[in-house]
Formats: sequence, structure tokens, C-alpha cells
Amino acid sequence: MKWYEKVESEDSDIDEVSEFDIESEHDTNSEFDASEDDESDDEVATVTNYYGRNPFKWVSEPLTQRSRTPRHNIVTHLPGLRGEARNIGNSATAIQIWKCLLSDNILEQVLKYINEKLSQMREKFTRPDKSELNDIDMIELRAFLGLLYYSSVFKSNNEELQSLFVTDDTGRDNFRCVMSLKRMLTILACLRFDNKQERRQRIEEDPAAAISLVFSELVQNCQTQYSVGELTCIDEMLVGFRGRVKFRVYMPNKPNKYGIKILALTDA
Repeated sequence: MKWYEKVESEDSDIDEVSEFDIESEHDTNSEFDASEDDESDDEVATVTNYYGRNPFKWVSEPLTQRSRTPRHNIVTHLPGLRGEARNIGNSATAIQIWKCLLSDNILEQVLKYINEKLSQMREKFTRPDKSELNDIDMIELRAFLGLLYYSSVFKSNNEELQSLFVTDDTGRDNFRCVMSLKRMLTILACLRFDNKQERRQRIEEDPAAAISLVFSELVQNCQTQYSVGELTCIDEMLVGFRGRVKFRVYMPNKPNKYGIKILALTDA
């Protein structure tokens, strides 16, 4: 307050001393009078409160806690990696991180159901020995998934697959180097995530029986590899899908207006 009165007494060109108001920790005039009569200058009240341009009030010192912290405000665990994701450490490669979510068990199930569909398809052809009808192995399945990732990188989700395999310098060379167009179309047609013969029994209780086996394991891997903290929120995403399912939703404000809505518990 002495500094403030000194600045006010001088003829300074500065109109405002600061962008915020300065208040003393004393509230009454009697307390100010008592502090001025005191011989010691060290006992003069210091600045404790600051006001921003909005009416919000900031305190320079932490408030004295007069009660115990509520139980729901006590942080019992911190977010972070756990399980296999924590063991691989910061030196992990991209394929190691990818395997933590899409484990080999998931790929083996998908591989099994694709080959079952391929065997059924070969029976409908007069030449079942065609190269595009052969069984798929784990290496080719990973290559197929890699091409799907590349189509996403190239923003080709709305582009015809044939245009990615053309040879007039407008296609993608890495697609032709991995597999042929007929082979990729065959794998896409035979892509399955469950046993179709047992689906009728499970679909009565589970509307998502066609993908629930793989999807539930993917969710379990997410929960096993990462521990969310105390601050979480529910986020939603719409996966574009125009097939015939009971739980397909329509959201006009999304790029893909029809699809499957997925709710995710995310760490804030």
C-alpha cells in the first residue's frame, strides 16, 4: 500500500499500475490504521489476491485446508501403460505396438474363417486350382492388412479398388507388388470374423454376432495394455457401414451418415 500511494503521488505518464487489481489481505480500515502505526515495515500486508480482466480471482498462496479431502477426489492410481505394452518400453517398434492391440490370436481366428470361406468358394468353380482361390497364410494376411492401411494413407476410401492397380502411372505401385487385383478382391469377398454356421444361434442373443468374437478380444486387449486414470470421458465414433444390421444408425452431421456407432471410454 505504501508503494501504491507513492506511485499515485508522483506525476507519472502511466495510467494503470498493472493489468490486475491489487488487494491487501486486510479488509477493514481499523486493520489498516493498526498496521500503519506499527514501527516494523516487515509486518505490512503483502499482495495475496489477483484479479484478471474477467472477474475471476486468483490467490498467490494455497488456501488452508480446513477439512479432509473427499474420498471421490483422491487419486488412487495413475494412467499409463501396463502389461506387455509396458514391458517393451520406449524402444518398441511399430509392429510390436500394433501386436499389443491386434494380437496373433485375433489374426489366427480371422485366418481360419477366411480359409473356410475360400474352401466353400472353390466348390462353385470349375477350376478350383486358380491362384486367387488358394488358402491364405499369415504372411499374406498381414500383407493384405498392410494394403488396407495404405489405402487409408492415400485417402482412397471412396476410390475404386481397380484404380489402385492400374499401370498408367495413376495407380499405386506397392499394391501391384504385393498381390494381384483378383486376389485382393477374393480376400475381401471371403473376409470373415466368425463361423457362419454357428452365427444363427448366437445372433439371437448378440446382434453383433458376426464381429463380436474379434471385437470383444480387441476391447480386452485395449483394457489390458492401458490403464485409464481418474479423469475419463465417453467419446463416440461412427464407423461407416451400409450393411443390414439392427444397430445401424443414421447421423446426418457425420461424413459417413450411416454406420455403426461405437462408444469408447477415453482418458482425458
